[in-house]
Amino acid sequence: MKTYKILASYFLLSMTLVYALNHAAPETDHKSNPKMLNTLGPVDILNLTGKDCKGGNVDEFKITSLPTAEQGVLYMEDGATPVTLNQNICASDADGLKFDPAEGFVGKATFTYASIDIDGDKDASPATFTIPVVGETVKVIPAPTTTGGVDNNGTVASTHTVHNSTCACNDYNDSIPSFSVWGILLLLMGTSFLSFSLVRKELV
Repeated sequence: MKTYKILASYFLLSMTLVYALNHAAPETDHKSNPKMLNTLGPVDILNLTGKDCKGGNVDEFKITSLPTAEQGVLYMEDGATPVTLNQNICASDADGLKFDPAEGFVGKATFTYASIDIDGDKDASPATFTIPVVGETVKVIPAPTTTGGVDNNGTVASTHTVHNSTCACNDYNDSIPSFSVWGILLLLMGTSFLSFSLVRKELV
């Protein structure tokens, strides 16, 4: 009698293991997509992938959550048909999904999906698909200087507070007051006349 109980227990254990192996749920791969600009239209994303723990193939994928409207829209391969919540997508179609980032959005867009094997068994722990979205880089141009004659953009500044030999608004020599030959002669003549007048006044 004891032998029969042992055999019965062994049989039940074996059947349980066989059932578990035959009904093992598939696994789903987490994904991190390359960065994409938020100014683009629908762009191809990485393929959805998973593993059938029974040695077969993943037959389809179930979309268990979608990106928010603020993040963008997930599309089928045609780039025009939006993917819907809880939609089952066959493995071949899941190789051509596209994502269209919302204009102005910067951050990580996400959705979740679960693998389904050929027996209809579904992964109870959906994986997360992450799409980093970035904006265009804006080059900041420094404000022009007002003391060196040339601003940081390489153009001549309109105002200057210091003139030196490196001043590019004009030649350094032009910034130094200059006298013409006639001006010098007039200055000398005026000085001579003033001296003559003083001497004449003393003689008288």
